[in-house]
Amino acid sequence: MFHELATNAVKYGALAAAGGPLAIDVGIEPETVTIEWREEGARAPQETESGTGFGSKLLEAIVEGRFRGTLERIRISGGIQLNLHLPASLFAMERGRSAGL
Repeated sequence: MFHELATNAVKYGALAAAGGPLAIDVGIEPETVTIEWREEGARAPQETESGTGFGSKLLEAIVEGRFRGTLERIRISGGIQLNLHLPASLFAMERGRSAGL
């Protein structure tokens, strides 16, 4: 999940040029962990006819399919923000390791 986000940031987003800001914030609630990935200077990659590229489909499959979370894309001024809402149970420790990751 983070590999795909970072790869896209290097190709199209904040990390494609010097000085592009990238911020990652994590919010923890009893049932949900929210990861906010915010980039400025992002340019839209070429999209397929369906409107999403392979990377977007992969990210959706991971977040929504594998982790049973939700993915929210928000266009912000000069960039993009992705909010990943994941069940807190993914991060529960089980015998010294993460249960879901």
